[in-house]
Amino acid sequence: MNNTAPVRIRLGTLSRLAPAWLLVLAVGCGTSSTSPPSEFPFLDQEGPAAEALQALYADAQRAPRTQADADAWLGRRIGALAALAANRAEAQALLLEALSPLTIEDHSRLVALKALLEQLGDSPAILAKLHGLAMGPLTPDESTPSGHDMAPEAELGRSLCMALLAHHAREGNAEAQALALQAAGSPSRPVRAAAVQVTLAVSRDRRLAQRALGAELPAGERYLLYLY
Repeated sequence: MNNTAPVRIRLGTLSRLAPAWLLVLAVGCGTSSTSPPSEFPFLDQEGPAAEALQALYADAQRAPRTQADADAWLGRRIGALAALAANRAEAQALLLEALSPLTIEDHSRLVALKALLEQLGDSPAILAKLHGLAMGPLTPDESTPSGHDMAPEAELGRSLCMALLAHHAREGNAEAQALALQAAGSPSRPVRAAAVQVTLAVSRDRRLAQRALGAELPAGERYLLYLY
């Protein structure tokens, strides 16, 4: 015999609970309809330039695994590069918008933009931003050796910015070449070494380049002028 009494909820109690349930439902519906912003502004924008950046960005994050994937990847890349060629200035403005708020400690986000910066990072404004990051003051992590094998995030980010400057300098961009030479005065030793290497590689007059670099380098590092 079941002696369990039925559970009864009075109407007054239910009416007091109802507003709380309605509030939960309202909040849930409100949050589910709002998507968080993407990592970079151009990923949420429309138009040929933004869509070409989106295609190249997405393809840089994953490698094709099959021949069909590779064929599709190549087709998207050809189409995206054609769109960028027709809308280069707009694409560079969108890329600069994504790059501008980053610091040298945003290494992972700089890596995410690397392929686009190699393709489009030769505008004066983007080159100036990369140079500014490479030349910025050392962070506490960079200034104090940690004894760990992994370099600090800031050092990795700084070195990546210098590598992008070097890429465009080697491509023949005169502004990138001038900024690479100036980077020999960076507070970061890895950046100074990279600046010497790329400047000597692209210079038509090695002795003139050595003199210019020597004016930027600390006296104790001028041996680098004869190392590369």
